[in-house]
Amino acid sequence: HCLWRGGVDNATNIIEQIEVSDTRKKWKKELSAYLEKHRPEIINYEKRKGIGKSIGSGRVENGVKQTVGQRQKNKGMSWSKAGSKSLGILKVVQLNNKWDELFFPERKAA
Repeated sequence: HCLWRGGVDNATNIIEQIEVSDTRKKWKKELSAYLEKHRPEIINYEKRKGIGKSIGSGRVENGVKQTVGQRQKNKGMSWSKAGSKSLGILKVVQLNNKWDELFFPERKAA
């Protein structure tokens, strides 16, 4: 509930109060460090939802599906990181109808 409200300090305080075995102390410390490191990125979802903004990742997931999933996740395919990124960029260019502008700028000027 603390993180739903963007409350990193409250969440960290709760984590610190939790009794864990010696084998789990490392995980507890890593969780606190993760929250601190990502503090600026932790969203107050309660406030966001209250003002009518989206709190889901549906738009992003749909974009990834269009740019990556449909083309690169076919059976038997494998991609290097560079190849996957390049193909994703080209797909975004195509979806945004910027193909001619990017590859044939002289046509735009004419």
